[in-house]
Amino acid sequence: MSNKEILEKAIQKAIDGGWNPDQTGFKTVKEVWSWYDLDRRGMKAMLIYSKSFAKALWGEDYIANKKMFANHAWQYHLQNMVIVDNPIKYLGENI
Repeated sequence: MSNKEILEKAIQKAIDGGWNPDQTGFKTVKEVWSWYDLDRRGMKAMLIYSKSFAKALWGEDYIANKKMFANHAWQYHLQNMVIVDNPIKYLGENI
């Protein structure tokens, strides 16, 4: 899957999970993607590292990390995305 396909799938899943793209001023996946295209590095980071986006994408259920601490799923995945080399690839593997 391409980066664009991964982001489109993640955006749609977050919308389905209750994320309101109106918070960003956009109403459709296409509009959000156009926003991302304007500034690939900055806008991508703003979107995929957004707490509201992550909560809608991964949810509030608890998940145990490798150190056996329990975090909300969205917190667990955000923490992992920050440290991986390719956060888009991580996103694709975890949606």
